[in-house]
Amino acid sequence: MQKIITTLSFFVIALGGFTQNITQTIRGIIVDKDSKAPVAYVNVTLDANSIIGAVTNEKGVFVLANVPIGRQTVRVSFIGYKPQVVSDIQLNSAKETILYIEMEEDATLLSEVVITGVNPKVGTVNDMVGVSGRTFSVNEANRFAGSQNDPSRMARNYAGVSGANDQRNDIIIRGNAPQGLLWRIEGIPVPNPNHFSGQGSTGGPINIINYKMLSNSDFLTGAFPAEYGNGTSGVFDIRIRNGNNQKSEKTIQLGALGLEALLEGPFNKNKKSSYLIGYRYSTLSILANAGIKLGFASIPYYEDLSLKLNFQTKRAGVFSVFAVGGISNTAFYDNKRDSTQFSPANKGENVEFGSKTGVIGLSHTYFLSNSTFIKTTIATTYEGNGGSRDSIQVDQSLKRTGGFGFNNHKFVLNSFLNKKINSKNTVQCGMLAEQINYTSRDSLLLYRASGKSPFWGYNNNFKGNTILLQGYTQWKYKVNSNVTINSGVHFQYLTLNNRFVVEPRLSINYQLNERGTVSFGYGLHHQVQPYGMYFYKNRNSANNEIETNRDLNFSRSNQFVLSYELNFTNDFRVKVETYYQYLSSIPIEKVSSSYSVLNYGATFANSYKENLINNGVGQNYGWEVTVEKFFSRSYYFLVTASLYQSTYRGSDQVWRNTAFNGNYVVNGLAGREFKLKNNLSILLDAKLTVAGGLRYSPLDVPASITNNEATYKDAEAFALQNQTYFKPDVKITIRKDFKNKMALEWALDIQNVVNYQNVYLNWYDKNTQTEHPVFQNGRFPTVQLKLEF
Repeated sequence: MQKIITTLSFFVIALGGFTQNITQTIRGIIVDKDSKAPVAYVNVTLDANSIIGAVTNEKGVFVLANVPIGRQTVRVSFIGYKPQVVSDIQLNSAKETILYIEMEEDATLLSEVVITGVNPKVGTVNDMVGVSGRTFSVNEANRFAGSQNDPSRMARNYAGVSGANDQRNDIIIRGNAPQGLLWRIEGIPVPNPNHFSGQGSTGGPINIINYKMLSNSDFLTGAFPAEYGNGTSGVFDIRIRNGNNQKSEKTIQLGALGLEALLEGPFNKNKKSSYLIGYRYSTLSILANAGIKLGFASIPYYEDLSLKLNFQTKRAGVFSVFAVGGISNTAFYDNKRDSTQFSPANKGENVEFGSKTGVIGLSHTYFLSNSTFIKTTIATTYEGNGGSRDSIQVDQSLKRTGGFGFNNHKFVLNSFLNKKINSKNTVQCGMLAEQINYTSRDSLLLYRASGKSPFWGYNNNFKGNTILLQGYTQWKYKVNSNVTINSGVHFQYLTLNNRFVVEPRLSINYQLNERGTVSFGYGLHHQVQPYGMYFYKNRNSANNEIETNRDLNFSRSNQFVLSYELNFTNDFRVKVETYYQYLSSIPIEKVSSSYSVLNYGATFANSYKENLINNGVGQNYGWEVTVEKFFSRSYYFLVTASLYQSTYRGSDQVWRNTAFNGNYVVNGLAGREFKLKNNLSILLDAKLTVAGGLRYSPLDVPASITNNEATYKDAEAFALQNQTYFKPDVKITIRKDFKNKMALEWALDIQNVVNYQNVYLNWYDKNTQTEHPVFQNGRFPTVQLKLEF
């Protein structure tokens, strides 16, 4: 590895050549933030050079030609609108930069004035968000050390998000279970968008979403607007960008994590339609063969495909086809056993596992007028996994002893109408329908007492279908230039058991002065239970299979948020938030126990139970601080700190820590760019995470020996906590631009650079009848080489 790093470093630097003045094009479209209609005659200037500028045409389009490569800042201004500053634009020789800028109309601004301008990174893409939200930047996903180009891992750097787990990228928000997160792609709620996903979970080792495909998106952590339903912890609202509609561009990336290719360009000469296609194939065999422990006693293989086809018409509106999908598989072999790494296989067994997940959809956007548009999307989503367990015989042959799998297939319709009434009022009304088809099977090879041939039996073998309907209305009212109120109501109805709820939402933003803003938010949120839980069957006294959980109600979360944000300059801010969440109607057991759905997703195993009732409660509260310097003047830093408490009460009436109550997490990130001669630049990034360790329950050793499987002390559930999670990461990126419209980038990302041993879990080995710790990733270096042309 050391030789590879040294050789590639000299290789990239040697490509310097002679100094060349290279330029590129920045172009884009500017629209009204509320109506999404194009804004004509907007002044667009390059911050570093006022000589380079443009004015948008009647379609809101602008072009800045002959812009020097490197990091640039664009300023836009227009009478009656708040000016905007778009910073951290990484312009290279291979790709044009295409911007989509939304300007907010200021009803009180009667004439154009010169002010600093607003950085769009401070807010969110969705202008109905009042609290606990931020923009997810593509540049940050690529830049931050330790993120592995994974949007989920990158989001862990934000305040309120816990990430003390290297093996999975679950997004744990304010102590909530990861299943409370709502994932949306192009407005469609999607299943777990991760490779090696499990039933009811929202995490996995790596995300199937390619960050290079993304436009700026929103990440919300509480009291979110009325358009978002069926989620109780947060929202990750992903948007896929359009491909370049004027020229073809290509990207090839090769590294220790695999191979990646991306293509984009126009479909035809009218330059109104475009395509964007990305493919990734990955195997960690290179790292495993180099002796690097992956945390699992297996080598994972996965591939994914993403695309967006965009078609603009003269009178029929805009049509888009989008798709994101991935498949993955791995195997745990007996001859590869390693007691220090996680494996679901017992001694003398082989276990294989695979998963598939994806979404494909068609959207249509049509403007009824300059102030009104309607957007409709139809889509289908799929999530499923399966595995098998084989016993190794004396003659080394394999005998199938078990298997499992599930499928969750949905058809989705989403449609909403957006109307900007005037500069002060904007309303939006929408509906969402999901048709769900679910199947699950878990089989075992059982033996008859009489010694006859074994037969297949089923622990779980069930299926079902239902429809989830949602609707909402939300209203944005600008009282004046200092006060904005976002209000709305959301409803949700499940046809399976006729459960219906109405949810009020409210946020108020008060700008104290030109730098400080105080905000308050409230939201009532509900979520369906994992669908397998509704259809789960067990046998009654008459040996008949019945669905004892079919009538379960939604889980409920009342959320209150208070925040204060101080923007010292356009690129430096401090934000403090405090929150309280009260969770109720949580499924627990009828019999006395510590079980609660609030702990669902803490392990890879399902935790379905029979005879559940909605009598459980929980609460989360805490403080969060964000100190952020956006990338400008060649450096950035981000410090987030969260102090929180997450507790629950099961049917035994005892208040306990939830499985996700880490109590605290602190992230520190910083980076510096050095511009060298010959269009060469070096970017150094570092990150440090310190967090409370994962919670776990003490093992009941005698019961485990008797049951021949791990059995834990229910009365002491989650009473223990692993040691403090400590993980420093460093990253170096070397970028070279060439005159012939080509750019080369080499990066080395070393996670856990000090090789600190963080405990993942305490594993019970039924072969030795002992418990031992399984550690997370040690020092984990990855190298990648990216070519753009």
